Amino acid sequence: MSRFLETIRIEEGIPALVEYHQERMDQTRFSVLHLRTPLSLIKHIHVPGNCRHGVFKCRIIYDSHIRKIEYLPYRKREIKTLVAVHANRLSYDFKYEDRSDLNVYASRLQAGSEILFIRDNLITDTRYTNVAFFNGRNWFTPAKPLLKGTRLSCLLDQGILSPMDLPATPGNTLHKFTHIRLFNAMIPWEESITLSTNQIRWNNLFIKK
Repeated sequence: MSRFLETIRIEEGIPALVEYHQERMDQTRFSVLHLRTPLSLIKHIHVPGNCRHGVFKCRIIYDSHIRKIEYLPYRKREIKTLVAVHANRLSYDFKYEDRSDLNVYASRLQAGSEILFIRDNLITDTRYTNVAFFNGRNWFTPAKPLLKGTRLSCLLDQGILSPMDLPATPGNTLHKFTHIRLFNAMIPWEESITLSTNQIRWNNLFIKK
């Protein structure tokens, strides 16, 4: 049986976006495992005393039941370059514990670089984050991400982001947008990793059909 993952930000002992994590877990258990029985996340989150100051990552592994919960120190990765990778066969509709299908693309990455996945000639996500592009006035996010993250769902609900098909044409994308932001459940919008679109490498070195 496949196992799934929710990663929840714990800041000063308080879990963030729990309702969004709960919704995704419910959808995953129903869509993949055909289970309707409620499984409450908040009842299983008991932040240890030594994790109540600062930012920690609550990592929850589950299938029909919650199998493991661990609390880990969190430090945001430093990313300076994105490498566009064509991966038309890649599918990650649900947040699986097994990330091997994503990580196989990273074997040739240099330090400080991350993958920007392209599927069917549309920009999607990186391995660990959703993305958004800035045109000088507004922020747009791919209408067809690999995985709809909890932070992404929240930002869409708040009207901070607008969904849009983003063709992976370097001249087109770089002409319209000045910056790209990387964010996820662990990285709030205000702390997003922000890069110039000039820091995206568009080449054929990593293409996998």
